[in-house]
Amino acid sequence: MVNSDALLTPPDSLAKLGCMAELPSQETPLRLQGKLLLAAPSFTDGIFNRSVVLIADHNEVDGAFGLILNQPSGHQAGDFLKNEEFSGLSRIAVHVGGPVARQHLPCSALWWTEEKGLRFATRLSAHDAVKHSSNPGTLIRAFVGYSGWAEGQLEAEIKRDSWITASPSSQLLGHSHDQDLWVNTLRDISPFHRILAEAPPPPPPNQWRDRLGHRPSPHSRVTVSVASRPTRQSRKPLSGFFFLLSAPLTSPQTTPATPAPPTRSSCSPPPASCDTR
Repeated sequence: MVNSDALLTPPDSLAKLGCMAELPSQETPLRLQGKLLLAAPSFTDGIFNRSVVLIADHNEVDGAFGLILNQPSGHQAGDFLKNEEFSGLSRIAVHVGGPVARQHLPCSALWWTEEKGLRFATRLSAHDAVKHSSNPGTLIRAFVGYSGWAEGQLEAEIKRDSWITASPSSQLLGHSHDQDLWVNTLRDISPFHRILAEAPPPPPPNQWRDRLGHRPSPHSRVTVSVASRPTRQSRKPLSGFFFLLSAPLTSPQTTPATPAPPTRSSCSPPPASCDTR
């Protein structure tokens, strides 16, 4: 039988009586497969400086696997593939995909569909890349190395604002895949991100000391972190916008644990594709 008095009791009173259990807070897991990661503007050096990373696979168990799209190496696949059967790939650009496993040269295929948006197939052999290259509208790239994150590592970096997440647009394949890709992708997210994209980059670390009136002796070696803050006595006025872009952020790990090969899913047929034709 239901006690009618209980129905008129205030919620806080019910909680004291133990009638209302406190539910544990649960965070919705991030689903980053197929998303783009844009490095925070404060990254001033390293392989992830102004990088645009395509997350090819991501799950809570194995971590994440991705490829930097805008780090061209200046080489073409023909510099490494000398067999006549791979002549169709000779002019394919070779990019640096990340700091992990640089001893291999797998290929990737990217294309756009109106129904599903950006589709891609990664870790392709040269033979499979030749087959994909015959499909109209398909972009073929060869990558040296890849970017990998262990379980929970990428989520922690995103919480620290080390990365800006974005969904690929139909213009992605038409943009130049160099440093301009970071600017073109970031400015399309929002007006605020457009301001960040078009702002001048932070100066090199040693220029912080020049701005603050501390010019080192030409005979001394001085290393100053971008994240360091001037003392109250030596601080001089800086533009608020420059200071915004130079806010200290934690850089991502550049030597992440190698994640396990992507598991099969509805959009990940073997060996490592996000789609098949």
